Amino acid sequence: MSASPTDFDDEAWVSVESRASLAQARRLCDSVERLFRINPYLEIQSWQERDADGCRVSLRNLSNGQAQTLVFRVSRPAEDKILLSYETGLKRESRIELEPFEHGSRVKITDDYSGRPVTERHARVSEVDHSLTAWGHALRGYLERERRFGRIALWRWFLDRVWLRMKPSARRISVVVTLLTLAELVLVVLVALVYWLESSALS
Repeated sequence: MSASPTDFDDEAWVSVESRASLAQARRLCDSVERLFRINPYLEIQSWQERDADGCRVSLRNLSNGQAQTLVFRVSRPAEDKILLSYETGLKRESRIELEPFEHGSRVKITDDYSGRPVTERHARVSEVDHSLTAWGHALRGYLERERRFGRIALWRWFLDRVWLRMKPSARRISVVVTLLTLAELVLVVLVALVYWLESSALS
């Protein structure tokens, strides 16, 4: 997995390997909106599909503190390649490429900044996206969940309609609350078990 991009590279990329099959990776990555929402540094305020292949997205990128409105077109030059061509923002395009890898699959995401002159990139350095590494880590986790639960319709509904609609911070809070609730439940069961054992010993 690559490190975060330097400020003036033409390209920054992250490559993720998982045990999910290529078919399972295709199923998870068939929605560009889903991929964006998986990124834990993007707070999506609105997602609009302008036409068959155009999108307008308002978001806050927590990796650089920038509020942005991205307008881009989506194309699929090959079965396992998705191309996002930006009309706004510092990036020229993003490429999402899938391929088989050993006993699973690999997903590579590349951000291309080459469409802007170096002087302009220097002036707009605050817009450089530093979320790729975290996005890769998150994507690997979702690929593993897709491998386990992807064929379950309820899982896909929960993922798209509930979980990924939440802000990243809300998802983290939900995980903590769930873990605390489970810990409390285990504690109650242990207390009840100890009480039952002591009662049995006295009777």
